[in-house]
Amino acid sequence: MIDKFTVAAAIADAHLAAVEFDDALAWLRDHQPLAVPLAAEVWVTDPARTHVLLVRHRWRGWVPPGGTVDPGETPRAAAARELAEETGVTADLLPVPAAVAVRSFRADWAPTLSLSYGAVVSRDVPLSGEAGQPPKWFDLNDTWESSFPEDRDRIRAHVRMTQDQQPVHRKMTSDHGPRGVTVAGMEQELDDLARTHDFSGVVRVDDGREVFEKAWGMAHRGYKIPNTVDTRFAIASGCKAFTALAVVSLIEQGTLSLDTKAREILEDDLPLIDDEVTVGQLLAHRSGIGDYFDEENITDINDYILPVPVQNLRDIEQYVAILDGFPQKFPPGTEFAYNNGGYVVLSLIAERASGVPYHDLVRQQVCEPAGLADTEFLRSDSLGERTAIGYLPIDGEWRTNVFHLPIRGGGDGGIYTTAADVNAFWKAFFAGRIVSEKWVAEMVKPHSEIPEDKLRYGLGFWLHGSTSQVQLVGWDAGVSFKTTHDPETGTTRTVIGNTSDGVWPLARFLNG
Repeated sequence: MIDKFTVAAAIADAHLAAVEFDDALAWLRDHQPLAVPLAAEVWVTDPARTHVLLVRHRWRGWVPPGGTVDPGETPRAAAARELAEETGVTADLLPVPAAVAVRSFRADWAPTLSLSYGAVVSRDVPLSGEAGQPPKWFDLNDTWESSFPEDRDRIRAHVRMTQDQQPVHRKMTSDHGPRGVTVAGMEQELDDLARTHDFSGVVRVDDGREVFEKAWGMAHRGYKIPNTVDTRFAIASGCKAFTALAVVSLIEQGTLSLDTKAREILEDDLPLIDDEVTVGQLLAHRSGIGDYFDEENITDINDYILPVPVQNLRDIEQYVAILDGFPQKFPPGTEFAYNNGGYVVLSLIAERASGVPYHDLVRQQVCEPAGLADTEFLRSDSLGERTAIGYLPIDGEWRTNVFHLPIRGGGDGGIYTTAADVNAFWKAFFAGRIVSEKWVAEMVKPHSEIPEDKLRYGLGFWLHGSTSQVQLVGWDAGVSFKTTHDPETGTTRTVIGNTSDGVWPLARFLNG
């Protein structure tokens, strides 16, 4: 069996791929858990898109550089590694996988999932192949000897689809962006807004056929590391959907129900929570419990300091101390009041009821089924590569948010993800791959009306006041995030950033 990290990355890229061949997604669904090694390759074309770089394989003939995905390696990383090993070329792969297919690479081998990625490289770059496997450029109008003669047409179709695609920034080719403006006009407006508001982050717009994505600003200001479209960002309260889905997955398993009383799980802890508060009320922000982080009382998110040292908030049980001492605000189920503490209580209930640590539960029940390879709860003192540090303005300079947020997020916020994973999340959610479609409908059904904000609320999701659009929003010190998905059109608009207020001007433009 292949390790879970590799499988999650493969599933994510399979669903993001621009083109599907051989009913690959159906094959993928029918072959879980994956037991055969995965394959990854790179379709390398020149800037003029007239030539493709191939490698002479011993028995397959001329094929794109590629090979087997090693344990613990993502297909994207494997493709880049094989490209370097077989041709001597190091290149940035295009952000969207070119294709997903099912292939048998030898007559006596079982079929396996194969992911193809794109890259654009000058034909002047020196080539150096492996022994007995020389690389060579071929004109796409020519034919070549290969065990996979269909490659030529597939690569030519890929070239037609990616004429304007670049390694960091891919443009939609449709005529119009948001509110009827041209795509060129959309990009210019976003550039202007990013410059005016010192935006640092990523915008991604995906209408189900084409993608626009672009990055601005710095992931690390001290070392001048720029954000890229695959940079990971914290999403603050966007995490509540992940908590809600973990809880609902336990409901589907029979471990919990919407009517489960919080007191049944909490026992003597948090005695100020009304004994009648239910899991369903917590999910819908209708519990009425006191909130340790009441946003109605916070005037400046950059000034808020936690009541305990941030390093003391690493595991969910450690939150009990800061959740206690806040009296009930209104009788359970009688009204709506957005409540951060309620979602930390939900994560505590989920952890105790399942016997699985909350962070692991979210990974197992949400991230892995959705194929979210770049989504996880990171420690703020160990963020790793491709991850943006949150910044806030203090005393005339940009400082990190390391002293403002828990060292590791909890049920109310703190997971890290990428704009592409957000898109994959929406697809997986509405496809019923995380929880059943019955529960998807329940979670995006209005459970409360918030007319003053022209919004409604479901279970873990904000809902547009009059359309089918579903939203996730996150805001914290050094974090801002908004993503909207329209299930009727399949369009997703995501703005994700590493400052407290950076995303809002761009999100307002994108959503009208």
